[in-house]
Amino acid sequence: MKRFLVTTADETGWPTDKSLPVLFLGEWCKLYSRKSEWSGKNFITQEYHWNDKEKNYSDYVYIKNLYEENLFVIAKKLGKLHKTTTDVRYWEIIIGPWLRIFMDVLFDRYESIRLVEKKNIETIEILKYDLNQLIASDFSNFYEQIVNDEWNYIIFAECIKEAGLPYIETNKELKQPVRSVFGLRRKILDKLFLLSNKFTHSYFNKIVFISPYIQWNKLFKWQLSLSQIPWAYREQIINLPTSVDFNKRKLLKGDKGIDGYEFLLRRLIFDLMPLNYIENFDDFRKKSLNFYPKNPKLIYTASAYQSDDSFKFWVAHQTKNQIPFVIGQHGGNFGTGKVNQTEDHQISISDAFVSWGWNDNRENIKPLPTPQLDEKAPLHQNDGDIILTLADYPRYFYCQYSIPYASQVLEYIEGNIDFIKRLENSLKDNLKLRLAGDGFNWSIEDRIRDEGFGSMIHKSTPGGPNKRKDSFLSLLNNCRLSISTSNTATFLETLSLNFPTIVFFDPNLYEFRDDAIPFFAKLRRVGILHDTPDSAAQLLNEIGGDIYVWWNNKELQKARKEFCDNYALQSDDWHDQWKGLFQSLQSRK
Repeated sequence: MKRFLVTTADETGWPTDKSLPVLFLGEWCKLYSRKSEWSGKNFITQEYHWNDKEKNYSDYVYIKNLYEENLFVIAKKLGKLHKTTTDVRYWEIIIGPWLRIFMDVLFDRYESIRLVEKKNIETIEILKYDLNQLIASDFSNFYEQIVNDEWNYIIFAECIKEAGLPYIETNKELKQPVRSVFGLRRKILDKLFLLSNKFTHSYFNKIVFISPYIQWNKLFKWQLSLSQIPWAYREQIINLPTSVDFNKRKLLKGDKGIDGYEFLLRRLIFDLMPLNYIENFDDFRKKSLNFYPKNPKLIYTASAYQSDDSFKFWVAHQTKNQIPFVIGQHGGNFGTGKVNQTEDHQISISDAFVSWGWNDNRENIKPLPTPQLDEKAPLHQNDGDIILTLADYPRYFYCQYSIPYASQVLEYIEGNIDFIKRLENSLKDNLKLRLAGDGFNWSIEDRIRDEGFGSMIHKSTPGGPNKRKDSFLSLLNNCRLSISTSNTATFLETLSLNFPTIVFFDPNLYEFRDDAIPFFAKLRRVGILHDTPDSAAQLLNEIGGDIYVWWNNKELQKARKEFCDNYALQSDDWHDQWKGLFQSLQSRK
Protein backbone atom coordinates (compact mmCIF):
# COMPACT_ATOMS: atom_id res chain seq x y z
CA MET A 1 0.00 0.00 0.00
CA LYS A 2 1.30 3.45 -0.97
CA ARG A 3 1.54 5.94 1.90
CA PHE A 4 2.12 9.60 2.74
CA LEU A 5 5.52 10.11 4.43
CA VAL A 6 5.42 12.02 7.74
CA THR A 7 8.83 12.96 9.13
CA THR A 8 8.08 14.92 12.34
CA ALA A 9 5.37 15.69 14.89
CA ASP A 10 4.73 19.09 13.29
CA GLU A 11 1.22 18.50 11.96
CA THR A 12 1.62 21.31 9.42
CA GLY A 13 3.49 18.73 7.36
CA TRP A 14 0.83 16.01 7.73
CA PRO A 15 -1.65 15.23 4.94
CA THR A 16 -4.71 17.50 4.86
CA ASP A 17 -6.73 14.46 3.77
CA LYS A 18 -6.92 12.58 7.06
CA SER A 19 -8.03 9.39 5.34
CA LEU A 20 -4.69 8.94 3.54
CA PRO A 21 -2.55 6.03 4.79
CA VAL A 22 0.61 7.28 6.51
CA LEU A 23 4.18 6.10 7.04
CA PHE A 24 5.55 7.68 10.20
CA LEU A 25 9.33 7.93 9.98
CA GLY A 26 9.71 7.19 13.70
CA GLU A 27 8.00 7.21 17.08
CA TRP A 28 9.06 10.85 17.45
CA CYS A 29 6.23 11.77 15.05
CA LYS A 30 3.48 10.44 17.32
CA LEU A 31 3.06 12.70 20.34
CA TYR A 32 1.18 10.98 23.12
CA SER A 33 -0.65 14.23 23.79
CA ARG A 34 -1.91 14.14 20.17
CA LYS A 35 -2.88 10.48 20.17
CA SER A 36 -6.42 11.33 19.05
CA GLU A 37 -4.98 12.78 15.84
CA TRP A 38 -2.95 9.76 14.76
CA SER A 39 -4.27 6.65 16.52
CA GLY A 40 -7.25 6.34 14.20
CA LYS A 41 -5.21 6.69 11.02
CA ASN A 42 -4.18 3.89 8.73
CA PHE A 43 -0.48 4.05 9.58
CA ILE A 44 2.73 2.12 9.99
CA THR A 45 5.90 3.30 11.71
CA GLN A 46 9.33 2.71 10.19
CA GLU A 47 11.67 0.62 12.32
CA TYR A 48 14.53 2.68 13.73
CA HIS A 49 17.74 2.01 11.83
CA TRP A 50 19.96 1.76 14.92
CA ASN A 51 17.91 -1.08 16.37
CA ASP A 52 20.55 -3.06 14.46
CA LYS A 53 23.39 -2.95 17.02
CA GLU A 54 26.07 -4.07 14.58
CA LYS A 55 25.07 -1.23 12.29
CA ASN A 56 25.08 1.19 15.22
CA TYR A 57 28.67 0.34 16.14
CA SER A 58 29.99 0.31 12.56
CA ASP A 59 28.31 3.68 11.94
CA TYR A 60 29.91 5.01 15.12
CA VAL A 61 33.36 4.03 13.88
CA TYR A 62 32.63 5.47 10.43
CA ILE A 63 31.43 8.84 11.79
CA LYS A 64 34.33 9.04 14.25
CA ASN A 65 36.87 8.59 11.44
CA LEU A 66 35.01 11.01 9.17
CA TYR A 67 34.89 13.55 12.01
CA GLU A 68 38.67 13.44 12.39
CA GLU A 69 39.12 13.94 8.63
CA ASN A 70 36.71 16.88 8.55
CA LEU A 71 38.17 18.45 11.67
CA PHE A 72 41.61 18.58 10.07
CA VAL A 73 40.23 20.24 6.91
CA ILE A 74 38.02 22.71 8.81
CA ALA A 75 40.88 23.72 11.14
CA LYS A 76 42.92 24.73 8.10
CA LYS A 77 40.05 26.67 6.56
CA LEU A 78 38.98 28.50 9.69
CA GLY A 79 42.56 29.25 10.67
CA LYS A 80 43.16 30.82 7.27
CA LEU A 81 39.85 32.73 7.25
CA HIS A 82 40.39 34.22 10.71
CA LYS A 83 44.15 34.69 10.25
CA THR A 84 44.89 32.66 13.34
CA THR A 85 46.30 29.23 14.17
CA THR A 86 45.45 26.12 12.18
CA ASP A 87 46.34 23.90 15.14
CA VAL A 88 43.81 21.05 15.17
CA ARG A 89 43.53 20.86 18.97
CA TYR A 90 42.76 24.59 19.14
CA TRP A 91 39.84 24.18 16.75
CA GLU A 92 38.67 20.90 18.24
CA ILE A 93 38.23 22.63 21.60
CA ILE A 94 36.14 25.39 19.98
CA ILE A 95 34.11 23.65 17.28
CA GLY A 96 34.53 19.96 18.14
CA PRO A 97 31.35 19.57 20.24
CA TRP A 98 29.23 21.25 17.56
CA LEU A 99 30.87 19.45 14.64
CA ARG A 100 30.59 15.93 16.05
CA ILE A 101 27.00 16.29 17.22
CA PHE A 102 26.04 17.91 13.92
CA MET A 103 27.62 14.98 12.04
CA ASP A 104 25.92 12.43 14.30
CA VAL A 105 22.52 14.08 13.94
CA LEU A 106 22.74 14.59 10.19
CA PHE A 107 23.81 10.98 9.66
CA ASP A 108 20.88 9.72 11.73
CA ARG A 109 18.38 11.84 9.81
CA TYR A 110 19.88 10.87 6.45
CA GLU A 111 19.85 7.15 7.26
CA SER A 112 16.21 7.33 8.34
CA ILE A 113 15.35 8.81 4.94
CA ARG A 114 17.70 6.60 2.93
CA LEU A 115 16.10 3.45 4.31
CA VAL A 116 12.54 4.47 3.40
CA GLU A 117 11.15 1.96 0.94
CA LYS A 118 10.30 4.02 -2.15
CA LYS A 119 7.71 1.49 -3.20
CA ASN A 120 5.76 2.25 -0.02
CA ILE A 121 5.59 6.02 -0.62
CA GLU A 122 2.81 7.66 -2.59
CA THR A 123 3.46 11.26 -1.57
CA ILE A 124 6.19 13.35 0.01
CA GLU A 125 5.23 16.98 0.47
CA ILE A 126 7.78 19.59 1.52
CA LEU A 127 6.66 22.85 3.06
CA LYS A 128 8.32 26.17 2.25
CA TYR A 129 11.24 26.96 4.55
CA ASP A 130 14.37 29.09 4.81
CA LEU A 131 17.47 26.97 5.46
CA ASN A 132 19.37 30.02 6.71
CA GLN A 133 17.07 30.23 9.73
CA LEU A 134 18.78 27.08 11.03
CA ILE A 135 22.08 28.91 11.56
CA ALA A 136 22.48 29.01 15.34
CA SER A 137 24.17 31.84 17.18
CA ASP A 138 26.26 29.49 19.34
CA PHE A 139 26.49 25.90 20.54
CA SER A 140 23.76 26.30 23.16
CA ASN A 141 21.34 27.67 20.59
CA PHE A 142 22.18 24.77 18.25
CA TYR A 143 21.65 22.26 21.08
CA GLU A 144 18.19 23.69 21.72
CA GLN A 145 17.30 23.49 18.03
CA ILE A 146 18.15 19.86 17.30
CA VAL A 147 15.37 18.52 19.53
CA ASN A 148 12.55 20.63 18.09
CA ASP A 149 10.20 19.61 15.29
CA GLU A 150 10.76 22.59 12.99
CA TRP A 151 14.55 22.19 12.87
CA ASN A 152 14.25 18.49 12.20
CA TYR A 153 11.60 18.98 9.53
CA ILE A 154 14.03 21.12 7.53
CA ILE A 155 16.92 18.67 7.97
CA PHE A 156 14.72 15.77 6.88
CA ALA A 157 13.64 17.83 3.87
CA GLU A 158 17.29 18.41 2.91
CA CYS A 159 17.93 14.66 3.30
CA ILE A 160 14.91 13.83 1.10
CA LYS A 161 16.26 16.07 -1.65
CA GLU A 162 19.78 14.64 -1.38
CA ALA A 163 18.58 11.02 -1.30
CA GLY A 164 16.63 11.51 -4.51
CA LEU A 165 13.19 10.65 -3.16
CA PRO A 166 10.38 12.10 -5.29
CA TYR A 167 8.67 15.05 -3.61
CA ILE A 168 6.46 18.02 -4.31
CA GLU A 169 6.79 21.51 -2.84
CA THR A 170 3.65 23.00 -1.35
CA ASN A 171 2.57 26.58 -0.75
CA LYS A 172 2.21 25.98 2.99
CA GLU A 173 4.96 27.56 5.08
CA LEU A 174 6.77 25.94 7.97
CA LYS A 175 7.02 27.81 11.26
CA GLN A 176 10.69 28.82 11.34
CA PRO A 177 13.07 27.90 14.18
CA VAL A 178 14.14 30.90 16.26
CA ARG A 179 17.75 32.00 16.61
CA SER A 180 18.76 33.22 20.06
CA VAL A 181 18.69 36.98 20.46
CA PHE A 182 19.72 38.31 23.86
CA GLY A 183 17.59 41.02 25.43
CA LEU A 184 18.33 43.80 27.89
CA ARG A 185 18.36 41.47 30.90
CA ARG A 186 21.08 39.30 29.37
CA LYS A 187 23.12 42.39 28.49
CA ILE A 188 22.95 43.63 32.08
CA LEU A 189 23.94 40.21 33.43
CA ASP A 190 26.84 40.15 30.99
CA LYS A 191 28.17 43.40 32.44
CA LEU A 192 27.67 42.29 36.05
CA PHE A 193 29.43 38.96 35.53
CA LEU A 194 32.30 40.65 33.73
CA LEU A 195 32.77 43.10 36.61
CA SER A 196 32.57 40.39 39.26
CA ASN A 197 35.24 38.35 37.50
CA LYS A 198 37.50 41.36 37.05
CA PHE A 199 37.39 42.11 40.77
CA THR A 200 38.61 38.61 41.56
CA HIS A 201 42.35 38.66 42.17
CA SER A 202 43.63 36.13 39.65
CA TYR A 203 46.98 36.24 41.41
CA PHE A 204 45.40 34.17 44.20
CA ASN A 205 43.46 31.92 41.82
CA LYS A 206 46.03 30.36 39.54
CA ILE A 207 44.00 27.16 39.31
CA VAL A 208 40.83 28.33 37.61
CA PHE A 209 37.60 26.40 38.21
CA ILE A 210 34.82 26.79 35.63
CA SER A 211 31.60 24.79 36.01
CA PRO A 212 33.21 22.24 38.36
CA TYR A 213 29.85 20.51 38.92
CA ILE A 214 30.19 20.24 42.68
CA GLN A 215 28.48 22.00 45.55
CA TRP A 216 29.70 25.42 46.60
CA ASN A 217 30.68 24.30 50.11
CA LYS A 218 32.96 21.60 48.67
CA LEU A 219 34.47 24.01 46.16
CA PHE A 220 35.04 26.51 48.96
CA LYS A 221 37.02 23.99 51.03
CA TRP A 222 38.82 22.66 47.95
CA GLN A 223 40.09 26.08 46.94
CA LEU A 224 41.19 26.90 50.49
CA SER A 225 43.22 23.67 50.50
CA LEU A 226 44.92 24.95 47.33
CA SER A 227 45.68 28.31 49.04
CA GLN A 228 43.18 30.10 46.81
CA ILE A 229 40.32 32.53 47.30
CA PRO A 230 37.09 30.48 47.12
CA TRP A 231 35.71 31.49 43.74
CA ALA A 232 34.33 29.98 40.54
CA TYR A 233 34.00 32.01 37.37
CA ARG A 234 30.54 32.31 35.87
CA GLU A 235 29.60 31.58 32.29
CA GLN A 236 30.22 34.57 30.06
CA ILE A 237 27.14 35.99 28.32
CA ILE A 238 28.05 37.74 25.08
CA ASN A 239 25.49 39.60 22.99
CA LEU A 240 26.57 39.93 19.36
CA PRO A 241 24.82 40.63 16.01
CA THR A 242 23.05 37.75 14.30
CA SER A 243 23.53 38.68 10.63
CA VAL A 244 24.93 36.05 8.26
CA ASP A 245 27.92 36.80 5.99
CA PHE A 246 27.28 34.58 2.99
CA ASN A 247 30.51 35.65 1.29
CA LYS A 248 32.59 34.33 4.18
CA ARG A 249 30.68 31.07 4.17
CA LYS A 250 31.17 30.72 0.43
CA LEU A 251 34.94 31.06 0.88
CA LEU A 252 34.94 28.10 3.26
CA LYS A 253 33.20 25.71 0.90
CA GLY A 254 35.15 23.22 -1.14
CA ASP A 255 34.81 19.56 -2.07
CA LYS A 256 31.34 18.18 -1.45
CA GLY A 257 32.22 14.57 -0.64
CA ILE A 258 31.69 11.38 -2.58
CA ASP A 259 27.94 10.80 -2.41
CA GLY A 260 24.81 10.85 -0.31
CA TYR A 261 25.49 11.66 3.30
CA GLU A 262 29.04 12.93 2.77
CA PHE A 263 27.94 15.20 -0.05
CA LEU A 264 25.15 16.62 2.09
CA LEU A 265 27.47 16.97 5.09
CA ARG A 266 30.11 18.98 3.22
CA ARG A 267 27.44 21.35 1.95
CA LEU A 268 25.64 21.85 5.26
CA ILE A 269 28.69 22.16 7.53
CA PHE A 270 29.41 25.70 6.36
CA ASP A 271 25.79 26.51 5.57
CA LEU A 272 24.81 25.87 9.20
CA MET A 273 27.95 26.42 11.29
CA PRO A 274 27.07 28.76 14.22
CA LEU A 275 27.77 32.47 13.91
CA ASN A 276 30.34 32.42 16.72
CA TYR A 277 32.68 30.31 14.61
CA ILE A 278 32.45 32.41 11.44
CA GLU A 279 30.83 35.87 11.45
CA ASN A 280 31.35 36.74 15.13
CA PHE A 281 34.66 34.95 15.65
CA ASP A 282 36.95 37.96 16.14
CA ASP A 283 34.64 39.91 18.46
CA PHE A 284 33.64 36.84 20.41
CA ARG A 285 37.25 35.74 20.92
CA LYS A 286 38.31 39.21 22.07
CA LYS A 287 35.46 39.45 24.61
CA SER A 288 36.08 35.91 25.85
CA LEU A 289 39.80 36.44 26.42
CA ASN A 290 39.04 39.69 28.23
CA PHE A 291 36.58 37.95 30.52
CA TYR A 292 38.76 35.21 32.00
CA PRO A 293 42.15 35.35 33.80
CA LYS A 294 45.13 36.27 31.64
CA ASN A 295 47.74 34.03 33.28
CA PRO A 296 46.26 30.88 34.83
CA LYS A 297 48.51 28.01 35.84
CA LEU A 298 45.87 25.30 35.32
CA ILE A 299 42.24 25.16 34.16
CA TYR A 300 39.63 22.73 35.46
CA THR A 301 36.05 22.05 34.35
CA ALA A 302 33.54 19.24 34.48
CA SER A 303 30.95 20.50 31.99
CA ALA A 304 31.90 23.83 30.33
CA TYR A 305 33.94 22.05 27.62
CA GLN A 306 30.78 21.59 25.53
CA SER A 307 28.15 24.30 25.84
CA ASP A 308 30.08 27.38 27.02
CA ASP A 309 31.51 28.95 23.88
CA SER A 310 33.31 31.78 25.70
CA PHE A 311 35.08 29.25 27.91
CA LYS A 312 36.09 27.17 24.89
CA PHE A 313 37.61 30.18 23.10
CA TRP A 314 39.62 31.06 26.20
CA VAL A 315 40.75 27.48 26.87
CA ALA A 316 41.84 27.05 23.25
CA HIS A 317 43.97 30.18 23.60
CA GLN A 318 45.48 29.02 26.91
CA THR A 319 46.27 25.48 25.77
CA LYS A 320 48.12 26.97 22.82
CA ASN A 321 50.31 28.56 25.52
CA GLN A 322 50.84 25.14 27.14
CA ILE A 323 48.54 25.76 30.13
CA PRO A 324 47.33 22.38 31.49
CA PHE A 325 43.65 21.71 30.88
CA VAL A 326 41.86 19.18 33.11
CA ILE A 327 38.35 17.79 32.63
CA GLY A 328 36.59 15.80 35.33
CA GLN A 329 33.98 13.12 34.67
CA HIS A 330 30.59 14.53 35.60
CA GLY A 331 28.13 11.67 35.31
CA GLY A 332 27.45 8.06 34.45
CA ASN A 333 28.04 5.99 31.28
CA PHE A 334 31.69 7.08 31.10
CA GLY A 335 34.01 4.07 31.03
CA THR A 336 31.07 1.67 30.88
CA GLY A 337 29.05 2.45 27.73
CA LYS A 338 30.19 0.68 24.57
CA VAL A 339 30.33 3.99 22.73
CA ASN A 340 30.41 7.54 24.05
CA GLN A 341 31.47 10.26 21.65
CA THR A 342 31.49 13.01 24.29
CA GLU A 343 33.93 10.92 26.31
CA ASP A 344 36.12 10.60 23.21
CA HIS A 345 36.06 14.37 22.77
CA GLN A 346 36.90 15.21 26.38
CA ILE A 347 39.85 12.82 26.46
CA SER A 348 41.09 14.12 23.12
CA ILE A 349 41.19 17.81 24.10
CA SER A 350 42.35 17.57 27.75
CA ASP A 351 45.80 17.15 29.23
CA ALA A 352 44.21 15.04 31.93
CA PHE A 353 40.75 13.49 32.07
CA VAL A 354 39.87 12.51 35.64
CA SER A 355 37.69 9.40 35.73
CA TRP A 356 35.71 7.96 38.63
CA GLY A 357 38.12 5.04 38.92
CA TRP A 358 38.36 3.46 35.46
CA ASN A 359 41.15 3.56 32.91
CA ASP A 360 41.21 2.06 29.43
CA ASN A 361 44.97 2.51 29.01
CA ARG A 362 44.85 5.98 27.48
CA GLU A 363 47.74 7.91 29.00
CA ASN A 364 45.88 11.06 30.00
CA ILE A 365 43.04 9.28 31.88
CA LYS A 366 43.65 9.73 35.60
CA PRO A 367 41.46 7.61 37.94
CA LEU A 368 40.77 9.53 41.15
CA PRO A 369 38.05 9.58 43.82
CA THR A 370 35.43 12.12 42.81
CA PRO A 371 34.16 14.99 44.98
CA GLN A 372 30.74 14.45 43.43
CA LEU A 373 30.36 11.21 45.39
CA ASP A 374 31.65 12.62 48.67
CA GLU A 375 28.25 12.65 50.37
CA LYS A 376 26.66 11.54 53.61
CA ALA A 377 24.69 8.35 53.07
CA PRO A 378 20.89 8.63 53.46
CA LEU A 379 19.38 6.81 56.42
CA HIS A 380 18.10 3.39 55.39
CA GLN A 381 14.78 2.16 56.81
CA ASN A 382 13.71 -1.40 56.09
CA ASP A 383 9.99 -0.61 55.86
CA GLY A 384 10.37 2.78 54.15
CA ASP A 385 9.50 3.88 50.62
CA ILE A 386 11.00 2.52 47.41
CA ILE A 387 12.28 5.21 45.03
CA LEU A 388 12.29 4.44 41.30
CA THR A 389 14.15 6.99 39.15
CA LEU A 390 13.27 7.46 35.48
CA ALA A 391 15.48 9.18 32.92
CA ASP A 392 14.28 11.42 30.09
CA TYR A 393 15.76 11.36 26.58
CA PRO A 394 15.08 13.44 23.45
CA ARG A 395 12.51 12.21 20.92
CA TYR A 396 15.07 12.89 18.19
CA PHE A 397 18.49 11.27 18.38
CA TYR A 398 21.12 13.82 19.42
CA CYS A 399 24.43 12.17 20.36
CA GLN A 400 26.13 8.80 19.89
CA TYR A 401 26.55 7.08 23.21
CA SER A 402 25.11 3.89 24.64
CA ILE A 403 21.61 4.94 25.67
CA PRO A 404 18.16 4.54 24.08
CA TYR A 405 17.97 6.60 20.88
CA ALA A 406 14.87 8.26 19.45
CA SER A 407 12.18 5.59 18.90
CA GLN A 408 13.94 3.28 21.37
CA VAL A 409 13.02 5.63 24.23
CA LEU A 410 9.46 4.34 23.98
CA GLU A 411 10.77 0.85 24.83
CA TYR A 412 12.51 2.32 27.86
CA ILE A 413 9.32 4.02 29.09
CA GLU A 414 7.23 0.89 28.54
CA GLY A 415 9.82 -1.20 30.42
CA ASN A 416 9.45 1.00 33.49
CA ILE A 417 5.66 0.75 33.39
CA ASP A 418 5.89 -3.02 32.97
CA PHE A 419 8.08 -3.22 36.08
CA ILE A 420 5.49 -1.38 38.15
CA LYS A 421 2.72 -3.67 36.93
CA ARG A 422 4.66 -6.76 38.01
CA LEU A 423 5.18 -5.65 41.61
CA GLU A 424 3.05 -7.03 44.39
CA ASN A 425 0.43 -4.60 45.68
CA SER A 426 2.11 -4.27 49.07
CA LEU A 427 5.24 -2.94 47.34
CA LYS A 428 3.29 -0.68 44.99
CA ASP A 429 1.86 1.06 48.05
CA ASN A 430 5.37 2.19 48.99
CA LEU A 431 6.66 2.95 45.47
CA LYS A 432 7.56 6.55 44.60
CA LEU A 433 8.46 7.53 41.04
CA ARG A 434 11.06 10.28 40.59
CA LEU A 435 10.69 11.82 37.13
CA ALA A 436 13.61 13.70 35.60
CA GLY A 437 11.23 16.02 33.77
CA ASP A 438 9.61 15.91 30.37
CA GLY A 439 11.36 18.44 28.19
CA PHE A 440 11.08 16.27 25.08
CA ASN A 441 7.31 15.68 24.84
CA TRP A 442 7.25 11.98 25.60
CA SER A 443 4.44 12.72 28.10
CA ILE A 444 5.95 10.26 30.58
CA GLU A 445 3.84 11.54 33.45
CA ASP A 446 0.61 11.26 31.42
CA ARG A 447 1.47 7.72 30.33
CA ILE A 448 2.03 6.71 33.96
CA ARG A 449 -1.20 8.37 35.12
CA ASP A 450 -3.18 6.69 32.35
CA GLU A 451 -1.93 3.33 33.66
CA GLY A 452 -3.35 4.20 37.07
CA PHE A 453 -0.04 4.94 38.81
CA GLY A 454 -0.32 8.72 39.13
CA SER A 455 -0.32 8.69 42.92
CA MET A 456 3.21 7.26 42.87
CA ILE A 457 4.75 10.25 41.07
CA HIS A 458 7.20 12.41 42.96
CA LYS A 459 8.69 15.09 40.71
CA SER A 460 12.33 16.06 41.20
CA THR A 461 13.22 19.57 42.28
CA PRO A 462 13.88 21.82 39.26
CA GLY A 463 17.19 23.60 38.99
CA GLY A 464 20.87 22.82 38.49
CA PRO A 465 22.71 19.57 39.15
CA ASN A 466 23.39 20.35 42.82
CA LYS A 467 19.74 21.13 43.61
CA ARG A 468 18.57 18.01 41.84
CA LYS A 469 21.22 15.90 43.52
CA ASP A 470 20.37 17.22 46.99
CA SER A 471 16.71 16.59 46.34
CA PHE A 472 17.41 12.99 45.41
CA LEU A 473 19.53 12.27 48.48
CA SER A 474 17.03 13.88 50.82
CA LEU A 475 14.28 11.89 49.12
CA LEU A 476 16.13 8.67 49.94
CA ASN A 477 16.23 9.40 53.67
CA ASN A 478 14.26 6.76 55.60
CA CYS A 479 13.65 4.76 52.41
CA ARG A 480 14.34 1.08 51.96
CA LEU A 481 15.56 0.94 48.34
CA SER A 482 16.62 2.94 45.28
CA ILE A 483 15.77 1.55 41.84
CA SER A 484 17.69 2.89 38.84
CA THR A 485 16.62 2.18 35.28
CA SER A 486 19.38 3.79 33.21
CA ASN A 487 23.17 3.74 32.97
CA THR A 488 23.58 7.16 34.56
CA ALA A 489 25.13 8.62 37.72
CA THR A 490 22.13 7.80 39.94
CA PHE A 491 23.00 4.19 40.67
CA LEU A 492 26.73 4.99 40.88
CA GLU A 493 25.87 7.45 43.63
CA THR A 494 23.71 5.05 45.63
CA LEU A 495 26.17 2.17 45.25
CA SER A 496 29.06 4.36 46.41
CA LEU A 497 27.00 5.36 49.46
CA ASN A 498 26.20 1.69 50.11
CA PHE A 499 22.49 2.41 49.92
CA PRO A 500 20.37 -0.62 48.86
CA THR A 501 20.02 -0.48 45.09
CA ILE A 502 18.43 -2.48 42.29
CA VAL A 503 19.27 -1.59 38.69
CA PHE A 504 17.50 -2.81 35.58
CA PHE A 505 17.96 -1.85 31.96
CA ASP A 506 17.89 -3.58 28.61
CA PRO A 507 21.48 -4.46 27.57
CA ASN A 508 20.46 -3.88 23.95
CA LEU A 509 19.65 -0.26 24.78
CA TYR A 510 22.55 0.22 27.21
CA GLU A 511 25.45 -1.70 25.72
CA PHE A 512 28.59 -2.17 27.83
CA ARG A 513 32.17 -1.94 26.64
CA ASP A 514 34.32 -5.03 26.97
CA ASP A 515 36.32 -3.80 29.99
CA ALA A 516 33.14 -3.16 31.99
CA ILE A 517 31.29 -6.40 31.21
CA PRO A 518 32.93 -8.50 33.99
CA PHE A 519 32.06 -5.91 36.66
CA PHE A 520 28.44 -5.67 35.55
CA ALA A 521 28.28 -9.48 35.40
CA LYS A 522 29.17 -9.62 39.10
CA LEU A 523 26.42 -7.11 39.93
CA ARG A 524 24.05 -9.30 37.94
CA ARG A 525 25.03 -12.47 39.83
CA VAL A 526 24.26 -10.93 43.23
CA GLY A 527 20.93 -9.48 42.12
CA ILE A 528 21.82 -5.78 41.91
CA LEU A 529 21.65 -5.65 38.10
CA HIS A 530 18.84 -7.08 35.96
CA ASP A 531 18.37 -7.20 32.19
CA THR A 532 14.57 -7.14 32.27
CA PRO A 533 11.87 -5.46 34.35
CA ASP A 534 10.40 -8.91 35.01
CA SER A 535 13.61 -10.17 36.63
CA ALA A 536 13.96 -7.04 38.79
CA ALA A 537 10.32 -7.18 39.92
CA GLN A 538 10.60 -10.88 40.70
CA LEU A 539 13.61 -10.30 42.97
CA LEU A 540 11.97 -7.36 44.73
CA ASN A 541 8.79 -9.36 45.29
CA GLU A 542 10.93 -12.04 46.95
CA ILE A 543 13.00 -9.80 49.23
CA GLY A 544 10.69 -6.79 49.65
CA GLY A 545 10.05 -7.62 53.30
CA ASP A 546 13.71 -7.65 54.30
CA ILE A 547 16.00 -5.57 52.08
CA TYR A 548 18.58 -5.29 54.86
CA VAL A 549 19.46 -9.01 54.94
CA TRP A 550 19.75 -9.22 51.15
CA TRP A 551 21.84 -6.06 50.86
CA ASN A 552 24.34 -7.05 53.52
CA ASN A 553 25.12 -10.41 51.98
CA LYS A 554 28.90 -10.82 51.94
CA GLU A 555 29.12 -11.72 48.25
CA LEU A 556 26.89 -8.80 47.26
CA GLN A 557 28.95 -6.32 49.24
CA LYS A 558 32.15 -7.62 47.69
CA ALA A 559 30.74 -7.19 44.16
CA ARG A 560 29.44 -3.70 45.03
CA LYS A 561 32.80 -2.56 46.43
CA GLU A 562 34.76 -3.93 43.47
CA PHE A 563 32.41 -2.17 41.07
CA CYS A 564 32.67 1.13 42.96
CA ASP A 565 36.46 0.94 43.12
CA ASN A 566 36.43 0.97 39.33
CA TYR A 567 33.45 3.19 38.42
CA ALA A 568 32.38 5.16 41.52
CA LEU A 569 35.58 5.70 43.47
CA GLN A 570 35.16 7.52 46.76
CA SER A 571 37.66 8.69 49.38
CA ASP A 572 37.72 11.22 52.21
CA ASP A 573 41.10 12.56 51.06
CA TRP A 574 40.04 13.16 47.45
CA HIS A 575 41.19 16.82 47.58
CA ASP A 576 44.75 15.78 48.50
CA GLN A 577 44.89 13.34 45.61
CA TRP A 578 43.60 15.97 43.19
CA LYS A 579 46.12 18.47 44.55
CA GLY A 580 48.88 16.01 43.71
CA LEU A 581 47.60 15.72 40.14
CA PHE A 582 47.39 19.50 39.72
CA GLN A 583 50.94 19.93 41.01
CA SER A 584 52.33 17.26 38.69
CA LEU A 585 50.65 18.84 35.66
CA GLN A 586 51.94 22.31 36.51
CA SER A 587 55.47 21.00 36.94
CA ARG A 588 55.45 19.64 33.37
CA LYS A 589 55.00 23.07 31.84
